[in-house]
Amino acid sequence: ALSLSPSEYFARQCAISCDPEDHLVATTAARVGTDHVLWASDFPHPDAVYPGAVDEFVSHAGLSAAALDAILWGTPLAFYRLGSRFAR
Repeated sequence: ALSLSPSEYFARQCAISCDPEDHLVATTAARVGTDHVLWASDFPHPDAVYPGAVDEFVSHAGLSAAALDAILWGTPLAFYRLGSRFAR
């Protein structure tokens, strides 16, 4: 038997990655929290939105400035434990 529920395991150790053209990111962030959503450019794959991936994402994501800051910056730093390396 597992000691935690599936949602507790997810909250403890998982994140969801979204691409620049992901139109469901606001729904996903509302469901799991911006502290579990990471943005990925998909570069250098041939289907990547480049250049302009960040602009593409921001233009249709439908997220607040705080949510964008978390998904584009804060959550990746925390998830990969890089916060001390890239202090603002």
